[in-house]
Amino acid sequence: YNSDNFTVIPGIEVSAIEGHILCLGITEKIESKIPAREVIERTHELGGIAIAAHPYDLIRSGVGDLIFSLNFDAAELYNGRTLITRNRPSDVMRNLNIPVVGGSDAHSIEEIATITMILDNDPLESIRRGDVEIVINDKKLNLIKSYILRRFKNFLEL
Repeated sequence: YNSDNFTVIPGIEVSAIEGHILCLGITEKIESKIPAREVIERTHELGGIAIAAHPYDLIRSGVGDLIFSLNFDAAELYNGRTLITRNRPSDVMRNLNIPVVGGSDAHSIEEIATITMILDNDPLESIRRGDVEIVINDKKLNLIKSYILRRFKNFLEL
């Protein structure tokens, strides 16, 4: 879908054996629980791009340091649902020779557009080149505050 100021890129988040991979620019399903290398190869065969999703997230499965050895097109540095990471992704990704991206990882309406990207007219090519402006919106901060307050409230009710 494309309008003057909003583009939806088709894709799927695949749970590979080693972690989650965003496969953008494809409309065909790729099976889960296969090696990450195969997910990346299949995505490329279909004309899409493969992005390491939340690679250092402590709660959800990320591929970690495989971002350095597999043929990813980009790695997700900013994720709307990531609150705690294994290490400082920004430090690790400074040494990475692929572009970084961001996304909301929305699972509810409230989470949509917590993190957005500004891209040119060809979004996949823009990501491949690393020509990406990541915008962390105020909604992300509000969601973090809401999460902390809920956890604190649950703790008090124990």
